[in-house]
Amino acid sequence: MTVGRRAIDALRAVRLRRTVRFRLTLWYGGLFFLSGAALLAITYALVVQAFTAGSGPMATCRSPGHGCHAVGAARERAAALQEHASVLQELLTRSVAALAVMAVLSIVLGWFIAGRVLRPLRTSFTAQRQFIANAAHELRTPLTRQRIISQVALADPDASVESLRAAHERVLASGTEQQQLIDALLALAQGQAGLDSTEPVDLAEVTRQVAVALRTDADHRNLSWHLTLDPAPTAGSPHLIRQLAANLVDNALRHNLPGGQVDITTQAVSSRAVLSVTNTGPAVPADALDRLFQPFQRHGADRASRAEGFGLGLTIVQAIADAHRASLTVRPGPEGGLQVQVTFPGCPPDQAAP
Repeated sequence: MTVGRRAIDALRAVRLRRTVRFRLTLWYGGLFFLSGAALLAITYALVVQAFTAGSGPMATCRSPGHGCHAVGAARERAAALQEHASVLQELLTRSVAALAVMAVLSIVLGWFIAGRVLRPLRTSFTAQRQFIANAAHELRTPLTRQRIISQVALADPDASVESLRAAHERVLASGTEQQQLIDALLALAQGQAGLDSTEPVDLAEVTRQVAVALRTDADHRNLSWHLTLDPAPTAGSPHLIRQLAANLVDNALRHNLPGGQVDITTQAVSSRAVLSVTNTGPAVPADALDRLFQPFQRHGADRASRAEGFGLGLTIVQAIADAHRASLTVRPGPEGGLQVQVTFPGCPPDQAAP
């Protein structure tokens, strides 16, 4: 049943793409055809005007002495007009043939341009479908775990209060995992939606709040970190920028080594606000960096593992950076880990904090 439904959905998607491309082909082809027809019509009109202006008035015989000369001139003029008419007829025939060729070329060119226009949309739709499928898979995993835990606990005839309590705690932990994933998906959606309004934000203050919130996690992982938080004013959404900083710091903590280090700095460089997060950790190949920005991708961990998060951290960072027109630079560390730098535009003078 599922396979059949997927096949039907695929056929509908193909039919929709063909319909849209067909309509775009007619639109672009029609524009090209009308442009070519207009050019040929203008050319034909100019040639007719040139022939008409060059023919001049017909000579007439005014005196007997000039009769033969006038008659000869009239015959020459008539022959010239006949030749002009023949040339115009030939030009009209060739113009119609060229217009027919133009019609075929317009359809071909319109089909090609429609395909080029739809290619990014098709890629976007494919990525969206893949994202939805991955999100459904990630949400289904804890739901399945909850159902299995509950079924096993209820099917045990010798279940005790302690075993039921343990099962209930595992169900609650799975529910917490779902909530974290939903929060991550909402943060990603907010980052991709863009900004409705902006206000002054100091990266140093936002990062300091994040550092205070995650300090216990760093101590639990036996990690040392160094903070250099110089004022770095910018403008944007304080909530989203705080989410960006939290994701970067959390990513640096999760993907680290026991006894490792995290360096966090904020500074203003050339009127731009810069946040840098560097950590020690496993080596990351340069060709694997792009993959880390794909949703639900985890370096060095399988999809079933939750120890390294959901694989949305850097995806959310990229979305929030794009919403703030900030540049994101990621490099592998010389001895492992990552060096991440986000450069925000400076705070406009009219939004400068007092």
